[in-house]
Amino acid sequence: MKLTGRQEYFIICLLDLYRMTGGPIHYSTLAERVGVSPFTAYDMLQILKEKGFVTSSYRLEQEEKTVGRSEVVFSPTQLAYKRFAELDTRTNSFDWEVARIQIKKRILAGDVRAMN
Repeated sequence: MKLTGRQEYFIICLLDLYRMTGGPIHYSTLAERVGVSPFTAYDMLQILKEKGFVTSSYRLEQEEKTVGRSEVVFSPTQLAYKRFAELDTRTNSFDWEVARIQIKKRILAGDVRAMN
């Protein structure tokens, strides 16, 4: 499945946040990391969901003892991890932080071959 450089960047940022927190990510957190509005992040995550790279679920804040509104959170799928592994192989790096930085640079530079 073809991905744009921007979509690749969102996936890498989502994987990074997911790894750091150990759980699903709210779209506003991803928006802050990427530097876009929450609406833009949500729309991009919906596109990535349609393409099979993320899943969504609802989460209630556990700290709240009263009935509250649930929030939509997103998690990477195995397809996202597979895509990251393919990018990581091309960077010749096995260290997550080094690989993440190299992948981010390649994506921003447009040096990512589209996947079919």
